Amino acid sequence: MNEASTPAADAGPTPTLLSQRERILDLLHRLRLHHELLSLRRHGSLGAHASIVLAVDPATGIDFDDPHPALHAAVGDVLSVRGRIDGSDLRFVCPVVGPSRIGGRPALRTELPTEMAMLERRAAYRVRLPVDAGITAATLDGRQGLELTDLSHLGAGAQAGRSSAIEPGDLLQLRINLPETRVDTAAEVRSSRPAGGGLRLGLRFAGLGREARQRLTQAIHRIERQLIRHARGLR
Repeated sequence: MNEASTPAADAGPTPTLLSQRERILDLLHRLRLHHELLSLRRHGSLGAHASIVLAVDPATGIDFDDPHPALHAAVGDVLSVRGRIDGSDLRFVCPVVGPSRIGGRPALRTELPTEMAMLERRAAYRVRLPVDAGITAATLDGRQGLELTDLSHLGAGAQAGRSSAIEPGDLLQLRINLPETRVDTAAEVRSSRPAGGGLRLGLRFAGLGREARQRLTQAIHRIERQLIRHARGLR
């Protein structure tokens, strides 16, 4: 990336530059799958415009939802795009192709980026789980069931029921039910807040053995591949 095409990075850690086409497509599909909010700027302009990715096609490019406020961009204008995914800052640039429509909705089409800058903010990459993923955990005594909302080899986000009395600092003995395997681990409750008629929990795993961590990491990779295939309309 040259100066005109590279999004400026914040002072501090150096972002990772991604240039592999398949990796870029995977990230774009995940942005679409999770409806991640993005900030779009026309190169040389100070105004930011909010949008999401509606469609990704290797042949035609990216279709962004009609930006708000309205973005007046001509064919060939360069857009700087910034967002967050899995706790990381993601930046890239892409030339405007022109207006389009996706499912009857007005959209703005751009070319695919040739590079992305990704700056890790979390200690571990987390997979965000869709609401219908059915990835669950339960305390070993069977008294508490949890629905996992995101997952990494270091911890997880979870939704507990309305009657739960879980508090930050609690140590839970969990069995995590994953595709093709299950993992038993202790988990410290790092945060707890009301959400969705129950409690949204932030969990950090404790004492996870090497073999269990390896099985957990492999399961996370399988889940991610399934989500990407689903986003691409594949089985």
